[in-house]
Amino acid sequence: MNRKEKKISLRTQLIGGTVLAILLSVTAINIIFAIISYNNAQDAAGRAYQNLSYNIADIADKNIEEVHRKLSAFSQIASIADPTTPIDERVAVSRAAALELGSNISLKMTDLNGKELVLTGEAEIDLSDRGYIQAALRGDTFVTSPFFSPIVNRMVLVIAQPLSWDGETVGAIFMLLPGDFLNDAIDAAKAGYEGYACAFDANGALISHADIIGILERNENQYIEMAKSNMAYEGMAEAVKTMLARRNGTLTYTNPANEKMLGGFTSTSQGWVVLVCSTSADVQRDANQAILNAIVASVACVIIVIVLAYILLGKIIVHFGFMARGIGQIGSEGNLDFPPDVMASAQTCSAWGNEIGTVARAVGGLISHMTDLEKALVAIADSNLTVEIDVLGAKDLMGNAIRDMTASLNETFSAISSATKLVHAGAKQIADGAQSLAQGTTEQAASIEELSSSIAEIANKTKENASMAVAAAKLADTIKDNAEKGSRQMDEMIMAVNEINEASGSIGKVIKVIDDIAFQTNILALNAAVEAARAGQHGKGFAVVAEEVRNLSAKSAEAAKNTSSLIASSIEKAHLGVRIAGDTAKSLAEIVSGINESNRLVSEIAVSSEAQSLSISQINMGIDQVAQVIQQNSATAQESAAASEEMSGQSAMLEELISRYKLKGSDSRRLPNATLNPAKTQLSIHSSTRNGEYGKY
Repeated sequence: MNRKEKKISLRTQLIGGTVLAILLSVTAINIIFAIISYNNAQDAAGRAYQNLSYNIADIADKNIEEVHRKLSAFSQIASIADPTTPIDERVAVSRAAALELGSNISLKMTDLNGKELVLTGEAEIDLSDRGYIQAALRGDTFVTSPFFSPIVNRMVLVIAQPLSWDGETVGAIFMLLPGDFLNDAIDAAKAGYEGYACAFDANGALISHADIIGILERNENQYIEMAKSNMAYEGMAEAVKTMLARRNGTLTYTNPANEKMLGGFTSTSQGWVVLVCSTSADVQRDANQAILNAIVASVACVIIVIVLAYILLGKIIVHFGFMARGIGQIGSEGNLDFPPDVMASAQTCSAWGNEIGTVARAVGGLISHMTDLEKALVAIADSNLTVEIDVLGAKDLMGNAIRDMTASLNETFSAISSATKLVHAGAKQIADGAQSLAQGTTEQAASIEELSSSIAEIANKTKENASMAVAAAKLADTIKDNAEKGSRQMDEMIMAVNEINEASGSIGKVIKVIDDIAFQTNILALNAAVEAARAGQHGKGFAVVAEEVRNLSAKSAEAAKNTSSLIASSIEKAHLGVRIAGDTAKSLAEIVSGINESNRLVSEIAVSSEAQSLSISQINMGIDQVAQVIQQNSATAQESAAASEEMSGQSAMLEELISRYKLKGSDSRRLPNATLNPAKTQLSIHSSTRNGEYGKY
């Protein structure tokens, strides 16, 4: 099943890839920023809340210290501490001192039994069951936790210490003062946008809060006890236990409304714990806003980057498009002549110092090299083989191939040109020879006529030959004997030459053995030289001997080679001698046979004298036939001359074709007869002889 591939432009791919990478990067950065912001907000809020709780605890400690200092000062007043002073006076002085501190502060005393000292007529109150009175009577300073006083309808606390005179405890002095200093500090604490501050005593009871009165009225200040019956307070109860155990630090917990809380706490010198807290959502409000701002800024940056990427990448891709057009034009049309806009884009990109400029310069170099090759091929096509090819390197296969092709064509056409000149010169010589042959055959015809007239004279002398036949027969017998003797001697000479030939073959085998021995000696000398070289200084003399042996083996091989050549030449000449001797023996045999025939003819000359006249007539007929053959030879010579002329013309035409090519290191000049008939490309020579052998060449 064929599917159409959806074509996506390079611009879309690059911009899409860039935007995707930026989005992923921005998303990752925002996630990391959010995590860091969240953690930083948590840490910063925890430290701020802890510092704020420390300040509140410090305020509480300083206020209690100040009250304790004043209470100590009052206890040193004699009119207050001296038990011998009348009670009314002591009470009046103490009340007057309390008024100086404020209308809301009460300064009171007890005796050693814990009974409050009052003015005459006032009801005496037994305070011996109060813990702070018992502690003071034991000699300790005691500070109560703030508690709600229905009398004044507010939170108050008591500071009690021993009342001493002359180094002895004579009672207890205590001050009842409102807990406004702690509530004011709690109310003034600002924790985030929704946070608040509160304080717990050493038993975990809530002692200060913005709504402490309402909480106390609802009896909701004991979180640890409340958690036992209501699971909603378990988180708060665990937080109180943690604060009492750690005394200071930060913590997270869940409030009764199931909200996640973050707080910082610090203990006072009285064992109270001040907690400053807020919900996690409140803590993260600024961080969330910062994250939102970062997201908005990131989106804006992404949009700006997309616009810039579209502009910058669009500009780059436009130039890539021009380069693609140029390369596509080469691939589809083979045309290296580019439009002006493509050339301008290539020049612009080539001036860039980045990778695109490198690609543009590389493409430009490729096109320049291909243009040079194109010019070289055009010149070669125009018969110019003198072009020089600039090869880029060993891997420039096209450049090397064209360079090798021009060199090969130069060599081939130079050889053809030289051969054509030789053929032209040879054809001219053949034509001249054919003309000379035709002229010679004409002259031979005239000679035949003279020969015919000479035959008549031969007929007249035939009778004289008959008288001389007897003498010739005797002489022939003698010649026959000598010829037979020469034939026998020739047979002996042939046998001797064959034996020499066989001996030469044996000597050749011996020379071959000597040559093999010389080769093996050379190999052994080389091995000896190698071993001598390995032996170093100790093998130096042996190396010289090995070198001499190698030289002698080389000379022996050379001498064996020369001897072998001489023996081969001797064998060849012996073969020639055998052949010549055989031919001579054959000739002698023929001579003997001819002499026998001559004897027979001579003996019959007298008988055949009359037949000689008839023979002479036949000779005349033969001379006529010879004359006819000579005429045919004359015609053949003329045809050979014509064929030679045609061959000369063909060679001139071939040289004309070769001269069209401009070759390296040669002067291409045309032959004089350059104008030829193109249709005449083959030789048309027909035989005019009976046997068809003449006129083939």
